[in-house]
Amino acid sequence: MATIVPLGVDSVTGQTKLAGAGDTLGGGGAPLLLRANSGASVGPRPRLNVVGDVGGVLTSTSDSVPNNEVVLALATPAVVVQTTSVVIGATDNGKTFVTTGAGASPVTFTLPSPTNGFRVRIYSDHVGGSSAVAVSGATIRLGGYVTPANGTLASSLGVGSFVELVADGTNWKATSYTGVWTVIQAGVLGIRVFDSDPSLFVFRNVDFNSTADQPLYLNASRFIVRRVVAANATVSLTTAAGGIYTGAGKTGTAIVPAAQTYAALTASNKFLDLTLDASTGTDVFTLPAGTPWYFSLTTPQGVAATGDVYIWGDATP
Repeated sequence: MATIVPLGVDSVTGQTKLAGAGDTLGGGGAPLLLRANSGASVGPRPRLNVVGDVGGVLTSTSDSVPNNEVVLALATPAVVVQTTSVVIGATDNGKTFVTTGAGASPVTFTLPSPTNGFRVRIYSDHVGGSSAVAVSGATIRLGGYVTPANGTLASSLGVGSFVELVADGTNWKATSYTGVWTVIQAGVLGIRVFDSDPSLFVFRNVDFNSTADQPLYLNASRFIVRRVVAANATVSLTTAAGGIYTGAGKTGTAIVPAAQTYAALTASNKFLDLTLDASTGTDVFTLPAGTPWYFSLTTPQGVAATGDVYIWGDATP
């Protein structure tokens, strides 16, 4: 004889315990434990039949079948339509959140502490975009990119971006994704991963009403700059002027010169190719890990204004 001991997440308290009806399997980092009874006689090897997915809700159990066979009946993990920001709870393990109907408003999913084996899926099905935010000092990794502690992973604006996040007990990993997701650096601007292509970096919500240094983390050690574009301005940028520098305090090489103006950005659907320093036509740039460039205006807009900056280039060995 043998005993099948399934572990689950209590549907009310979120604590790991022996699973019962209404609980979610997968707690404690091990969906199922198989233990042999002390002094059990040698007999047929017990078998385990699972109906449904780990992460589903345990609806019933049965051990009254031949050959020591134990059957667990699992409900399929729920698909939840989510149109507003939400804090994901312990009982949401295995769920898929779909943002159909959220309109132009962004939807933020605050993740729980990264309990080993916790899994959640997010499908951004609205034009406002979605984001996942880590807590408890956890990071979120997407391919070769990782957020800092308590960082954010954000989808592009538009329909069709999907990500599956799995906790390893300390941090979160994107085990699969489609579309465009941005790894956001805490307190600075972000790095856009464009379908796993590192040649496009997008820095969202650049402040065009500030003359302070705004770090741009390209997260590439060696690269060639081909093009820099500004777009998606929230107001007509009639006054703002300034550039992009390799050093803080408007020092180093001015990749985009201080005299650069943005008056062509009269609406959010306008874009502007920025003037580039001559070095971009000849040099391969090298950046030590964690070292940013800086977007730094010499003249602010004078009213609240943001926009996006896109850097195209080629990563090199």
